[in-house]
Amino acid sequence: MIAENVLPEAPEPAAAAAGQPIGHGSAVAPRYTLYINPGQMAQPLDANQKMGLAALQIVNGNIFATSLLSAGWSQLINSDPKYGTDRGAFGQRYGAAILRESSQSLLAGGVMAVVFHDDPRYYVLGDGHGVAHRTWYAVTRVFVTRSDAGTERANLPLLVGYLGAAALTQPYYPEPSRGAGKVFSTYGASLGGSALGYAFHEFLGDGLRLTHIKRD
Repeated sequence: MIAENVLPEAPEPAAAAAGQPIGHGSAVAPRYTLYINPGQMAQPLDANQKMGLAALQIVNGNIFATSLLSAGWSQLINSDPKYGTDRGAFGQRYGAAILRESSQSLLAGGVMAVVFHDDPRYYVLGDGHGVAHRTWYAVTRVFVTRSDAGTERANLPLLVGYLGAAALTQPYYPEPSRGAGKVFSTYGASLGGSALGYAFHEFLGDGLRLTHIKRD
């Protein structure tokens, strides 16, 4: 059995488990958040809490916003799912995007995170590192994650979960967008979208500070 390596660059996953003292001035991250900022204490998640966190992403509006962007881009370039380019087609694309992203959240962040005993959250590296390093860190989180114990390993929950969600598009995608090739093109696009999402959240705090929306 290959030993797991402690993460060499990501922030330490300081846990705020029951019975463990929290250091003076430490900020405890909300339990039901996908993003842990530098300096925050991450509360451990059990199986039910992982499923709850995944489900929360569907009802809190995040998926509706990202699905709107996905459907808009698909409509603009007339990519899969090929419903056409009229107003009705946009509605169909939007509905399909919500279904796909909901499946991704439940499978990757919920079911597979439980099966593989991995942490589904993204740990922001923060502005103590260079832009190129942070960008590389963010996009590689598609392939690298933490175990529940805080060790680095392949992000199988996301890789397997997103593949499953891509396969589940076949019953509701139109005929021109079905087949094995289309499943893998959808899968690749979803992985790319995940990388962009991680990069966005890696630098979100910097952008908010620049616009004076967020204070240090």
